[in-house]
Amino acid sequence: MIESHPQQNLLAMNGYLRPVITLMLIFIVLCFFIISVNAQKIYVDSSATGLLTGNTWVDAYTDLQVAIDSAEAGDTICVAEGTYYPSKKPRNCTNCDSTRDVTFHLPDSVVLLGGHPSGGGAREWKINKTMLCGDIGIKGDSSDNAFHVVISAEADSAQVLDGFYIQYGNANGPSSNILFGTSSANRRHGGGLIGRSPGSLIRNCYFIRNRATSSGGAIQLVSAMRITHSYFRRNVANFGGALQFTFTDPFIEHCYFVRNKCTGTGGAIQPSLSNAIIRKCVFRKNRSNVAGGGIGICRMH
Repeated sequence: MIESHPQQNLLAMNGYLRPVITLMLIFIVLCFFIISVNAQKIYVDSSATGLLTGNTWVDAYTDLQVAIDSAEAGDTICVAEGTYYPSKKPRNCTNCDSTRDVTFHLPDSVVLLGGHPSGGGAREWKINKTMLCGDIGIKGDSSDNAFHVVISAEADSAQVLDGFYIQYGNANGPSSNILFGTSSANRRHGGGLIGRSPGSLIRNCYFIRNRATSSGGAIQLVSAMRITHSYFRRNVANFGGALQFTFTDPFIEHCYFVRNKCTGTGGAIQPSLSNAIIRKCVFRKNRSNVAGGGIGICRMH
């Protein structure tokens, strides 16, 4: 009987696996190459008067929703200053029976960049205010505003929302969930934004005057999103005037929380059963009627 040496077996196995691993690496590289080749920039400018193809600033779309509908993975949507109102209900929603269910449902693996001047030019998000506004009904009457100005759900870490003012969402609907895909959102949570996308990024955004009857006046999360270099001002809720999250660990850095308030706990932020990272943030004049003017931690026992 001829016995094979263990080292010879190992060498033979390595010789077999090497081409398989090589082919897998080639496949992965090709996938990234295809995505990068097909990726495009889509332009949105509410003042554009061109062909409305979205291919250039001159021919930009005037409706942000049209750009969202046309975007594919890897694309970047460049949005010029102006005010944009949600007009479409969440994708695959099965029970969105209210006119106030309209929202900007962000596409997966797409970057949205606000803060461009009309017609194109240097991007300055604090100067060229690009506003996503929930005041969809009678102007100045919050009772008919959108429940959620923005929804991020079922997306990955390649999704980015950067350089927008999100304002006047009013999540004061019935205590019921809308269902879309494998996700859901309560009509009393997250007036500014509902977050259901682990790892996606919110950066350089300003959340102002959003409301929620229950949780998260500006943002309500159940996924570990990243929020950096953003501002939260004059948002109101029962729990977490600006931001509330449960059973998830978001990363929050270099953010400013000013004059947010709640009737329960967490004038600015209410974490619940969370190991969130909150660092290098500023809290000023936030208010709670119960506890935690800045951060009110909720722990269930």
